[in-house]
This record gives sequence, structure tokens and C-alpha cells, in this order.
Amino acid sequence: MSNETIYTTDKPYCVYLTIYRGNKLPPFYIGSSSVEKVNNGYHGSVMSMRYVDTWKSELKNNIHLFETKIISIHTTRELATENECKFQKQLNVVYSPLYINMAYASPTGYFGISLKGKDSPAYGREWSDESRKIASDVKKEEWKNPNSKFYTEEHKIKKSLAQSNAFKKPNTKFKTKEYSEKRSKQLKANYNDPNSKINSLECRERGGMSKSANWEITDPNGNTFNIRNMRKFCRENFLYQSNMGKVASGGAKQHKGYTCKKLS
Repeated sequence: MSNETIYTTDKPYCVYLTIYRGNKLPPFYIGSSSVEKVNNGYHGSVMSMRYVDTWKSELKNNIHLFETKIISIHTTRELATENECKFQKQLNVVYSPLYINMAYASPTGYFGISLKGKDSPAYGREWSDESRKIASDVKKEEWKNPNSKFYTEEHKIKKSLAQSNAFKKPNTKFKTKEYSEKRSKQLKANYNDPNSKINSLECRERGGMSKSANWEITDPNGNTFNIRNMRKFCRENFLYQSNMGKVASGGAKQHKGYTCKKLS
């Protein structure tokens, strides 16, 4: 059974088995991840000092020696990690010469160690200019591809919900003084730069909405009402004014469930 045939949107996480057919590593590795990631060619992340260098080298130079099969699917990441640990203990992977795994997975974090926030090994680490440029170029190429995930309705809804929930949290970074000052400096720099996107004619024509204009708004529940100050409305309802402008001009169907049209 292929990975794609067992994928369901209500069970987006999985436990997988990676098979290695070379002679520099043990033949098996058990891990957990998202079904989408595995279907896109993910084979696992080995971090043990014993195998990490060889693993990376083989993935880079002999990717054809790896094959990953999904062995179970789950509704949450926690359930996937619990079942990953269950499989690992049943097969005694830590002490078996047949497995690359050097520790058991834990639902509370990576091998029992939390990796959230300051506990993450990448916390406080800054990217080099070269790394930033590479990441930027990759992202730009993805945006140019009309078939990329960024243009799927599923991705748009997922991102919209994530942004909406982030703004609603009382302790979110978006409500901190530090973030507000940083964002303010970024916006001022963009407005003062005559070559910035925000000062382009296209951007002004698409997003230029006078706050004195009249607008007809329809919320996610189907209620329709008229407003006059779009900027204030967007701020109070955690919406992006530019995205509402796209809806009004026909560039988007909706923004977080809201639709609008300009009356005057």
C-alpha cells in the first residue's frame, strides 16, 4: 500500500519505517512525522553522534538507498509520537544492531527533552546572510509555481486560521511592546523607501482604501452591515486591511470568512 492511498485529512500524522539498503548504517529507522512530509520524500532526522554524519552523507550522496513506508496514521502529533515509542520499545530498537535509533521517542519532546521555545537547540541562533539568501530564493521559486501549496485553498484557510488564533491569544508576540516597536520601524522604513513594494503604483491601486469610504461587510455568519472606517474595523476584528482590499477588488474570494465591497 502506497503512502498516498492511506492518507486522510483527519489523520495527518504518521509513524514510518525507513529502510536503508547500503552498508554504512543499520538497515532500519523508526520515526514519526506528518504524512505530507513523508510523501514529499522525508526519511527521518538522525541526531545521535554515532550515526548523524554518516546519515547526512548517505542522504546527500545515495538517496536512492533509502525507502520510507508509513506503518500507521494518527489524528494528532502526540498520538503519532506515542505509537512511535510503542513500536520502538516492542522492537527494542535502542539495543538492536538492526536499527539506527539510539533513543526512544517521547510525547513530551525530542527523546523526552522539550524542544519548544528556549529549549530548542536553534533558539537564539542567527542565520548567516548566505543562508538567508538561499532560503529567500527557494521561497520565491515556490511562489512563482502556480501549483505550489501556497495557492491551494487548504493552505490559505490553514494560514488564515493560524493568524486569527495567534492574534486572539493574550500572550501572543503580536501584542508585545517589543514586537510593536519592531513592526513600526519596518513599516516606516518601507514607507520611506521609494523603491519598496508598498510605494509601487500597483500596490497603491490595489490596496489604496480611504478610511472615509463606505463599505458593505458580510461576516462568516452571513450577517451584512455597512461601515465607514475599514482600517478600524480590520484592527478590531484581527483582519488584514490589504487582504480585505483584495476581496473588494476581486483578487480574493474571502478573508478569514469575511467578504466586502466598496459602496462609495
